[in-house]
Amino acid sequence: MPPESPPAPGLLKRSLKHRWTVAISGMLVAGLAAQILMTGGFSFFGTWRAAVEWLRFSEKQASGMQEANAVRMFKRLGTALVRNPLVEAGTREPGPDRLRGEIEPVLADSGVRWAYLAPSGRVWGSPGGPECQGLATGWDSVAAPDPARWVACGDDVVLAWARPLGEGKLVLWRPVDAQYLGEHQALADNELILWAPGRPLVSTLRRPDGGPAEVKLPQELEQALALTAAAESPCSTYVLRVRGYVGYRGTYGKGEGEVEVPCYVCFSPIRPATAQLPHRVLYVIPRAVVDSSAWYGVMTMIAIAALVLVPALVWLAWRLVGSATRPVLALSKASARVARGELGVVVRERAEGELEQLIESFNAMTRGLEESQAARVESERRAAVAPLLKEMEIAQSIQRSILPAPQQVPAYDIAARMVPVETMGGDYYDVRPTADGGCWIGIGDVAGHGVTSGLVMLMVQSGISALLEHRPDMAPHEVLSAVNTFLHDNIRERLHSDEHITLSLLRFHPDGRVEMAGAHEDVLVRRGDGSLERIETAGTWLGAIRDVSPFTRTSSFRLNRGDLLLLHTDGATEAPNPGRERLGLDRIASELQRKAEASTTEIRDALFELVLRWAPQPEDDVTLLVVRYLGEAQRVAA
Repeated sequence: MPPESPPAPGLLKRSLKHRWTVAISGMLVAGLAAQILMTGGFSFFGTWRAAVEWLRFSEKQASGMQEANAVRMFKRLGTALVRNPLVEAGTREPGPDRLRGEIEPVLADSGVRWAYLAPSGRVWGSPGGPECQGLATGWDSVAAPDPARWVACGDDVVLAWARPLGEGKLVLWRPVDAQYLGEHQALADNELILWAPGRPLVSTLRRPDGGPAEVKLPQELEQALALTAAAESPCSTYVLRVRGYVGYRGTYGKGEGEVEVPCYVCFSPIRPATAQLPHRVLYVIPRAVVDSSAWYGVMTMIAIAALVLVPALVWLAWRLVGSATRPVLALSKASARVARGELGVVVRERAEGELEQLIESFNAMTRGLEESQAARVESERRAAVAPLLKEMEIAQSIQRSILPAPQQVPAYDIAARMVPVETMGGDYYDVRPTADGGCWIGIGDVAGHGVTSGLVMLMVQSGISALLEHRPDMAPHEVLSAVNTFLHDNIRERLHSDEHITLSLLRFHPDGRVEMAGAHEDVLVRRGDGSLERIETAGTWLGAIRDVSPFTRTSSFRLNRGDLLLLHTDGATEAPNPGRERLGLDRIASELQRKAEASTTEIRDALFELVLRWAPQPEDDVTLLVVRYLGEAQRVAA
């Protein structure tokens, strides 16, 4: 039996990938379980430590507030009192009625009482004040507001503060009652009890009806309080007996019956400790509050861990499923697009193994289909345009064949060239020598360019040639008037077009006299002395109306030996650069002036280079003719 073949590399990679996913998920679950166990352990086995820290914090907060809040209140009230003119002019002390009328409205609803120590030894104020031990004595050295001090009033305790008033002393004092203790609770679950030797005095524990709950301290706690007269005790667990106590986490002692409440208790002397009072402040928290807080902590940690773990597991599942389904979905969508005719579709999803090979094969197939379609479209295009291209080649050949070959004109040196912007150009020029040693030169521009313009140009050339062959002695304006008539009929009636042509026809005589007719671009003449002349052409367009004889006249000018004459079409002067600025006749004239001593062929080539530098891709046909008058010279330049 042949051995089993090893698994495909793609399957092996995916298997390893899935194992990693399972391993990461397992680590996350294990971490969550460990976190829950540690949280539970700290919560259940560390409740004592938590309670101790809780109560220590409460004791620190309360001990600082006991004096600071009271002194702040005393100073505010005392400042308000001394702003009133309590001391009458010429008297050593204010009267009792006057003091009560000024002080008691200020102290209303504050829980603060007062006493005035007069220089005469008289003491009056709120009820119960002077009877408190030490309340009316010990203030002899008060020259400025003293710090607050604790004073015993029998079993009770008050916080007192004094400041000078007139020649006496004003003492403000407040009993330490349940309201006072409630103002200094640092935590909502923390309860405060003021203990005097032998019994609790007041506490923040309340009954459901709002009255104070009755508290009995266990004997071991009483002994600890008595033994530590001036020192703080370590926190410990005690069972308090409470009647009708409503706690933060529930009700203890239903009705009027007593109930045993296990509590964590810490106690310390009244602050400041210099008061040397036997009273203690107990900081109490029921164990049920600590235990429920521990459960609350466990559930909070579970919720937080779940908020972290669940999204992580969802993300891992999405990655696990998506790594297999996304390439398949991408292939399905790409196949549908190919079926609609989009052959250039490429699947860019990454995959592994056999699926990766399938994606590569699909992309190769679409590339092949796209290339095949492009080749077929190109073949069909070439087959469709082949007859038209053949016809255009024939038309271009005909146009080139009718352009004049270099002519030998004894009195003139002529160089010319036309560069069409399309296969068939719309510019026209011709040079026809005459028997007397001169020549005819025509130059024109058919509106537009292309096949139609080329056909019109052929009509112009054939018409002028036939007329001059038949009547070589005709004046330029007579030739143009006759050509215009058959041009108009052919363009309008046979071509059914509205084309027209600008055309100038010039007769160069051997003696330098030049006759000219027809409207076209200005003629530029560079004289032998270096001056430049621009000669305007007069007339009208050909082919626009049937009879132009009323608007066409022959004008003349003379060339001297060595003078240069330039004829051009608007494709040269209106050639735009990339910034759409026109070349213009001035730049052409400058180049003609610079090259004036060169041959006509060199001048022609230099002017074409100027046009192509300015406009690398001309938008119209460009034609240039450079003519130099030789006088009796016998040169001919191509």
